Amino acid sequence: MRSNWLRFEAPARAVFLLIAALTHPVGLRVGWRELLWIAAYGVVGLAIVNWLYFVAIARMPVSVALLIEFTAPCGWRSGHGSSRARRSGPESGSPWR
Repeated sequence: MRSNWLRFEAPARAVFLLIAALTHPVGLRVGWRELLWIAAYGVVGLAIVNWLYFVAIARMPVSVALLIEFTAPCGWRSGHGSSRARRSGPESGSPWR
């Protein structure tokens, strides 16, 4: 299943970058300082995700840990969307009005 996902993900990223480069090239410029922060964020994020996965499989069955790992973004998004719907309006402090 992993190889099938990569077949669709890589071209989708390339198309997205091409569209972004053609429509708004200034937005894609990154300085050295930002590039260092982006690289650090990626390395630290990947390390923490892997570390927490190994902690989880040490304490529970692998199948449960995988289920939590892959369904957590869906659960977070559904919870985030419902909380945003309740707090809509100018007093919510949201920049998306």
